[in-house]
Amino acid sequence: GNLASAVCVTEFEYNFFLRPDRGSGGCQWYYFSVSNMEKGLCYRFNIAHFYKEKSMYHHGLRPLLWSQNDSKSKSQLGWRRAGAAINYFANGVKRKNGGRQFTLSFEITFDHDDDVCFLAMCYPFTYSDLCKTLLQTQQLTATSRIMTRTELCKTEGGNSCEMLTICGYRACSQPERRPVFFFSGRVHPGESNSSYIVNGLIQFLV
Repeated sequence: GNLASAVCVTEFEYNFFLRPDRGSGGCQWYYFSVSNMEKGLCYRFNIAHFYKEKSMYHHGLRPLLWSQNDSKSKSQLGWRRAGAAINYFANGVKRKNGGRQFTLSFEITFDHDDDVCFLAMCYPFTYSDLCKTLLQTQQLTATSRIMTRTELCKTEGGNSCEMLTICGYRACSQPERRPVFFFSGRVHPGESNSSYIVNGLIQFLV
């Protein structure tokens, strides 16, 4: 996740401060967990350190919620939209580059006591999800050999940034004679939706 700190304002209101993305000085996503709540009570969460003035929260977007208790129930309920009284506004704090900071504020009521819940802006696609998907795809194409998997570089966090080369049976032996299409996704940490798109493209190609 990217939560830097949390401050209790009142018994049922909390301020959350996000950790800026490396190299950008800003942040436009969130992914963290909360616990030790009481069911049926209304909590207000204020998430600060956003840097964009325009937001889909002005047009009906709601936070995503995942409950550990719900995931273990018979329904096996996963991620779902939650939250009410949503407000996205300039909080009066200036960024180092002179821009403004914004806060996302919303109310939320939990269904279980002492649950562990995750909150996120978009459906998460974690690095573990990526590694699992790449391994499954590699095993799927092991016989046909239409895909090669190489390390392009290391991320600033030290993780492997991999490159997949997908081609036809004959083209793989002479790639320099074929047209090349380069696809890139997940440029910023919070763009998990692009990870799902690129993953779908890979599965289609193989």
